[in-house]
Amino acid sequence: MSSKYSGINLDSDEEEEIHPNIDEKSYKEWKRRQREQKRRELEQRLQEINSINDPGEEMIEEKNEIERILKPSYVCLDTESFRIPSEDSEKDYIQELEYLIVHNELDNFIELMNQSKINMEKFEVVVLHNLAEQIKEGNDAGGLILSKISLYAKYALSHGKDFLLKLRAQLTNKEKKKQFEEDCRKDFEETKRMFLEEFGEHVSAKQPSCPEQ
Repeated sequence: MSSKYSGINLDSDEEEEIHPNIDEKSYKEWKRRQREQKRRELEQRLQEINSINDPGEEMIEEKNEIERILKPSYVCLDTESFRIPSEDSEKDYIQELEYLIVHNELDNFIELMNQSKINMEKFEVVVLHNLAEQIKEGNDAGGLILSKISLYAKYALSHGKDFLLKLRAQLTNKEKKKQFEEDCRKDFEETKRMFLEEFGEHVSAKQPSCPEQ
């Protein structure tokens, strides 16, 4: 059973490589604010659980999961994970991303990762850059797809291949598949809100063209 906190990572991104088209300072500040907001939410939830006199087993498991996330972690990924360095340091992963935009189910992501050498950190940056562009353009449909792909990449980085395989098995259940799609939508809406709050003054609203008279 996958946790509702799966994929959350509060570690710093100091060593993350930034796409050349993204302002590094603004991007890192945006990511930092995302982490801090999530940290505050988790700390608040932890306080709520600790205030309950007799929490049930499910709530105790939730508490343990939150405490694990809040504690600084140093994850060692084995050879079965997707964290594989690319032989081509200049690879831009646009071809892989274009494929996943059309074929964006988890099966497609796993298959592509098995067949290609992917530096997942760089790939995630490419996805986030394109997600930001879709938000700026007001393209929610494209943004939602890219948000889903970014979740796949985040899960691959933080939990590895085994987690994705377990998640794929879970998603064969129609109700869980529906819930996952809803979670993806909520994640996109939250990302969009935070992006517009941070960069809203620099984003020109996409105006509808006037029909010819």
